[in-house]
Amino acid sequence: MLGVAVIVVGIVVAIVLGVLATGAVAYLVADPALFLGAGLVVAVGVCFLLSRWGFGLSGVRRATSSAAGLAAAVGVAIVALAAMTILDPFPVQPKADAPKDVQYWELPTGSRIAYVHAAAATGPGAEAAGDLRPRRPGDPG
Repeated sequence: MLGVAVIVVGIVVAIVLGVLATGAVAYLVADPALFLGAGLVVAVGVCFLLSRWGFGLSGVRRATSSAAGLAAAVGVAIVALAAMTILDPFPVQPKADAPKDVQYWELPTGSRIAYVHAAAATGPGAEAAGDLRPRRPGDPG
């Protein structure tokens, strides 16, 4: 019974450490293949080590091959879940022409911002959508 508990807890610990490794490597390197691969390697490696220990405690004769099979299954499940969620690319947006009334704001830094002027709403509840002016001491709000 202890071996089964070690295996179950090992899978959870492996996933948590894989996520932490992904975050740590992503903090250092901006290449998704590298940080996602590192997280997967850590998750599969930890899963293998802890499940090998659990299978050994359970008295399984082929603990190493059982642990390798379980770690491979966990790795495939992680890749499949990632492929269906975070690795699913956004759909390609169709190219659209700029609106005919688009205007450009030339900034002193050399940058350019495109905008379309929209008339202000009037009546109750009409509030400014945004304020681009810098705040000064004494400004309301």
